[in-house]
Amino acid sequence: QAHILDYSAPLKGPETKTLSQFLKALNLSGKRVLFLAGSQDEEVKTLSLSVRNIPKVNFIQITDVSGKDLALASDLVILDSAVGSLKETLGGSK
Repeated sequence: QAHILDYSAPLKGPETKTLSQFLKALNLSGKRVLFLAGSQDEEVKTLSLSVRNIPKVNFIQITDVSGKDLALASDLVILDSAVGSLKETLGGSK
């Protein structure tokens, strides 16, 4: 299952607890979740630091994702910054 995350209110710093609560609200706790990002700015870096201590959750740039990464994930959280790149990769327009 895929979820699009409008990341317009970035975290002020690495907040694993906040991300854990977010995953729980989406019923994704304990599942293999893959976050896909399209940019490497400071806000996205903060999000990736928040995710790294949560078991079964990975954070990858859209340019670095592999078929294996997608196959192992039960759910995807796609940041809005990655949607255009994903469409382009899959053969659609931006």
